[in-house]
Amino acid sequence: MRRNDGGMTTIEAITAMVIISIACTLVYSASSTALAAGKKSLVACRAISTISLSDRALRNFAQEVRIPFWERHCEFETSDDSVVIPWYRGIRDQTLRLEAAEHSLSITGTSAEGEKKIIVLRGMDEIAIKPIAPDGEKATGIEVSWKSGGQEYRSILSFGSSFPETDK
Repeated sequence: MRRNDGGMTTIEAITAMVIISIACTLVYSASSTALAAGKKSLVACRAISTISLSDRALRNFAQEVRIPFWERHCEFETSDDSVVIPWYRGIRDQTLRLEAAEHSLSITGTSAEGEKKIIVLRGMDEIAIKPIAPDGEKATGIEVSWKSGGQEYRSILSFGSSFPETDK
């Protein structure tokens, strides 16, 4: 039997192709698993970012409500899906309205010039808004709770100081 040193036999070629196909299958499986994990991580990061930005926006607007210390009681207009808070930016007739709509929370400010929608936070479900007021005392803040992506979230927001700020 003569051996051909110039090439591969059929068995050697088939064996090489099997090894290469197994290696390709392993690389494809690992890369698709990594891509799926990366996509899941990206979705989670976006959700956390949205929640963080929503909480920050709510806190900033709550700080703009400045009820003077001499006000013993502060009446809010409340309904199932909204709350209207007076003393927005320290002026009694200016209000801040938080209103839950389908999958969003809109924040609207009213002043002498009229009503202006400030921001709309989207991606929220089952939104609940309620004032935080100890029995018989004036409100000190609001609580906003919602669901997003199956998780429950809650922001407890305190109102700003009623004292004038001083420069340091």
